[in-house]
Amino acid sequence: MRKYIPKVIFTLYFFVFLIGNIYGSYDRIAPQFLILSFLNIIIFSYIIYRRQVSKILEFIINSKIMLAYSIYILISCISILVASNKIEALIVFFQYITFFSTFVFLFYIYKSENINFFKFFVSLTFFSVLIESYGVLSSVYEYFILNGNAFQRDNILRGFSGNINMVSFSLAIKLPIVIYLFFKIKNKLYQALIFLSLVSLSLVIFILLSRGAFIGYILVLFMILCYKMYESPTVNFKKTIAVILTVIIAFISTNRLIDKSNSDVILERVVSITDSKDASIDSRLRYYNAALSSISLNPIIGVGIGNWKFISIKLDYKDMRDYIIPLYAHNDLLHIAAEIGIIGALAYLMIFIFAFRYLVINIIDRKNIFESISLLGVLAVYFLDSMLNFPVSRPISHVFIIFALIAITNINESTQDD
Repeated sequence: MRKYIPKVIFTLYFFVFLIGNIYGSYDRIAPQFLILSFLNIIIFSYIIYRRQVSKILEFIINSKIMLAYSIYILISCISILVASNKIEALIVFFQYITFFSTFVFLFYIYKSENINFFKFFVSLTFFSVLIESYGVLSSVYEYFILNGNAFQRDNILRGFSGNINMVSFSLAIKLPIVIYLFFKIKNKLYQALIFLSLVSLSLVIFILLSRGAFIGYILVLFMILCYKMYESPTVNFKKTIAVILTVIIAFISTNRLIDKSNSDVILERVVSITDSKDASIDSRLRYYNAALSSISLNPIIGVGIGNWKFISIKLDYKDMRDYIIPLYAHNDLLHIAAEIGIIGALAYLMIFIFAFRYLVINIIDRKNIFESISLLGVLAVYFLDSMLNFPVSRPISHVFIIFALIAITNINESTQDD
């Protein structure tokens, strides 16, 4: 029985994003942070009971990824000293601490229990895709097919996330793992189920028309399918065609749903990413400029964690409309640099540079190549999301990347053992 406990714990952490707006909470992330904190307290109590706190310190020191994350958290803590609104700084800092604790405790369980973490991570990701896709597609069926309403991009399609962009990226980042599973599994019945999940995922990406997620989706498809055809064209040809077929099915189905008279609607949406007059692009460019201005004024320690939202009002008030306050810079690196300084942002960036380096070395050494390329796809989509949105602040995004970072560590350590 004891051998199943770690997997149950991993599952509870992984699917915390399913928790919605309970007890009248304004944002679903509040109860999600509450549950994460509750889980962290349980695990920490167990670690104290076993008198293994020193092991945690050992794991952190011996992992470059964990060490970089620790430095990032330490600088975030120091930045509270310069925050004009220290209450908000403490609130956001404790959210960051919750993520960090989640990372530390999951890493501890992985190292202590000697689990094939990557394999379990793949399984959790697959089931997550089925659940998230169902959450969106069931709303599509209810509002636009069953009730006959005209299709529109609306947050009623957000599924188990805060908005439609989040669920789009949440699925796009899981695409490389599902494709990996599709090529690896030999059982025909499982292949059919995975194919269904690929179709569902592709449908959601096309239907929600999130330009950034769509670009990530195409990037991952191109990268992985090119590798599989290079690896063995004859062996992988049928499955490559099957994956491409999911794109065609999603494209045709979406065009029929959105606008039967305009077959170019998806293309027009993607092309609009270069349109400087687009309201979404224009607002993001304003936020970037405001963040850069703030960084130039406070390059070392920033304005204090959680305090960007107050500074942004001063920097963006001339262009603000309808009382929409830029709470986030919509670029994690700029946002972090503005709040805790350039050094803190570099520490955060180093987390992913170390992860990227591990995967590239594996590919060069020809060890766990497909696993490494799939995880590179995960990092690529997360990086794209970070450049456009704020996944560092959302459990649905950040908890997943924590799992991915541990999976990368697992793959890297397995190659060293060979």
